[in-house]
Amino acid sequence: MKKNNYSRYFRFLKNDTVIDEISTNDFKPFKAKLPIAPSYSLVIKDPLYYGFLSRAKAMEMAKAGALEYMDTLISKGRSGMEALLKYRDDHYEDLNENLTYANIEAIKIKNTLS
Repeated sequence: MKKNNYSRYFRFLKNDTVIDEISTNDFKPFKAKLPIAPSYSLVIKDPLYYGFLSRAKAMEMAKAGALEYMDTLISKGRSGMEALLKYRDDHYEDLNENLTYANIEAIKIKNTLS
């Protein structure tokens, strides 16, 4: 029986907390609703998404990116308050349940055991 390699990476869109698992063996295009047309240049100064080889690292970076985005909204003062409240409401489950330190560490332990 021929063994098929399965290669994947994990990515999340900029200022988002949802982590997608992407197969690198499946050459079908990823169907995402991006706010602007993707750039095909080799140097991207402000990427639309970030990709990582491990789910735990992707979770850590998604959480850090979300906290950084919320800090920028807070620094805007009253003008960023409405956007901040909407962002917190939209990403409540990810920020308070899925991307907690305990869940990230559990995935790291699970990956080291397998």
